[in-house]
Amino acid sequence: MEQQYIDFYKESHTLIKQHSAALMNNFRDAAFEKFERLGFPTSKLENYKYTDMSAPLSIEYGLNINRLQFQINPYDVFKCDVPAIHSYLFFVLNDTFYPVNSTAKQHLPPKNVKLSKPVQLINIMRSDVDFMANSHNLIILEEGAKAQLLVCDHTMDNVHFFSNRLTEVFAGKNAVYEHYKLENTNILNTNVSNLLIHQEDSSNVLTNVITLHNGMTRNGIEMIIDGENCESLLCGMVIGDKNQDVDNFTEIVHKKPNSQSRELFKYVLDDSSKGAFAGKIQVAKNAQKTSSFQTNKNILLSKTAKMRTKPQLEIYADDVKCSHGATIGQLDEAAKFYMQSRGISESEARLLLMFAFTADVMDNIRIDALRDRMKLLVEKRLRGELSRCEGCMIC
Repeated sequence: MEQQYIDFYKESHTLIKQHSAALMNNFRDAAFEKFERLGFPTSKLENYKYTDMSAPLSIEYGLNINRLQFQINPYDVFKCDVPAIHSYLFFVLNDTFYPVNSTAKQHLPPKNVKLSKPVQLINIMRSDVDFMANSHNLIILEEGAKAQLLVCDHTMDNVHFFSNRLTEVFAGKNAVYEHYKLENTNILNTNVSNLLIHQEDSSNVLTNVITLHNGMTRNGIEMIIDGENCESLLCGMVIGDKNQDVDNFTEIVHKKPNSQSRELFKYVLDDSSKGAFAGKIQVAKNAQKTSSFQTNKNILLSKTAKMRTKPQLEIYADDVKCSHGATIGQLDEAAKFYMQSRGISESEARLLLMFAFTADVMDNIRIDALRDRMKLLVEKRLRGELSRCEGCMIC
């Protein structure tokens, strides 16, 4: 699988560099040499033990190395119907930032900026042939800044897509940042997403990653808490059926004392869907007075659904409060029977139990309009619908 990309890069590296920034090109050859040595990650590696990428990586994808503009205006096909969200709206079409935006703020002073409404970034995959898109977002919040970002992943066409997206976030002293990611694609989509967050003193970061519909997804999230008096909340939810495959791999590293983090991930899996969660909390030797708690809870609705969970603690300090836990089970039959005895149908009782199970993840959405809309989408998804956003023509 690697060889086709090695050969392609050697043949096309000059053209690739012509359409890229000089800063990126400074590291490109060295990075590719490392890829030649290591290759793609396989399930033989501990960090990819539950994710087999061989099938999606064996497909021959198209790549837009000439940076051609796709002949589609995303504003014509995407109409966000989240009431009253009033976001600054941006689009990435495959791997290209779409330049037309009349509502976005283009320049902001660096310190103490507090955005009055969320930034919404829509990733749209659109192609007539199997296609791979790679993108890199850099988010810097300087001292006292505050921002909310909603990232939505969508696909338009019935071809194989492979999206590889990296987001780096630097939250400065006293900064407040919220990161929401919603994936609502299709069964032919492979999504590899890496989110790297670095926090400084007294910063507050919330991350909420929700997968409603997909093919294969690997979310890698790393939070480096490199300051005192920081607060971090990392949570996520997966609703899977058919042959969906979702792997959330997380790591929270406490480097400084007197900070706290909480982590909560929940999965509801049906049919032959597969889920994986590997979460590590690491507390450095000098990170005394750390408070960190991790929870992963999972419900399997069928005998063929599979869930693998691996919570981990690495603690090198002696004055901390840390714990982790994981459960895998089925719906509470006693609770379902009780509701049926009160006149609620079996299907509605199942829905109510599943919805209640996911509620605390959705409650950690601090944008009221988004939280209300997510509850509607999750309810539709739990009913077996594809949870299409009503105002979106591409879901």
